[in-house]
Amino acid sequence: MTLLMLLCAIWLIVAPWILRYPITDPAEEAQRNETGVGLVMLFVAGARMLRRRGWLSDLITLLLGLWLLVAPFVVDYGGEATPRVVRNNELVLGILLTALAVASMLLYARGRRTGEGAERD
Repeated sequence: MTLLMLLCAIWLIVAPWILRYPITDPAEEAQRNETGVGLVMLFVAGARMLRRRGWLSDLITLLLGLWLLVAPFVVDYGGEATPRVVRNNELVLGILLTALAVASMLLYARGRRTGEGAERD
């Protein structure tokens, strides 16, 4: 799961170039948002690799995923002028990060109930 989180983080950082976001103010705002979320997620995934995972890394991942889901509507990125690929990228990554966080939280809770503690994933 941590590896998938790491891949999502890397994708968020490089996606604007791979998907060729246009050079417009709305797309640049989205790029800054995705790069910021990607850098935080990169840090969280790196910390999960070096230390035992816990509820805090899952909570941060969940919040980042939820932010990506609402950001295109809250920040707006220029309304209809924003390319669909920008909005879709954030929504897909938001869904992925949220799902990974929830799955990790459930596995962590199950491990604590059974006495296994926080396992590395």
